[in-house]
Amino acid sequence: MQPHHLSDRCASGLYFGRSGVGFFVCYPFTAMESKKTTTKPEKVFSRRGIVVSVFRYKNEIEDRTISNFKMTIRRLYRDDEEKTQSTYFLAPDDWPMAEFLSRQAWQYMMEQSQSDDSAETNKKDKS
Repeated sequence: MQPHHLSDRCASGLYFGRSGVGFFVCYPFTAMESKKTTTKPEKVFSRRGIVVSVFRYKNEIEDRTISNFKMTIRRLYRDDEEKTQSTYFLAPDDWPMAEFLSRQAWQYMMEQSQSDDSAETNKKDKS
């Protein structure tokens, strides 16, 4: 089997996926800098120790700005030393509250997407 060349994404790379064993090496075209930036949530929904955080990432595609949303669900608790900690592991008792807050986060993301779309439309109408 001939290897697939992935020149559209990598300067050098081979993929032997169909032979049963996968191997891939990719060298990016340009050197990338490591930036340590913290992304703060745009909106946080919290109740009874469950925290749902909504993050917005904006992408420029052609002349249009598109917002992508992501969310995290965490459980807050106190450790043996009474320090507040968080975990992504939820007990079955946490699921109803996580669902409730996730629905609120979903509604918020949809409202923000609609307002972004209308703002983008107004921006194009004025041009």
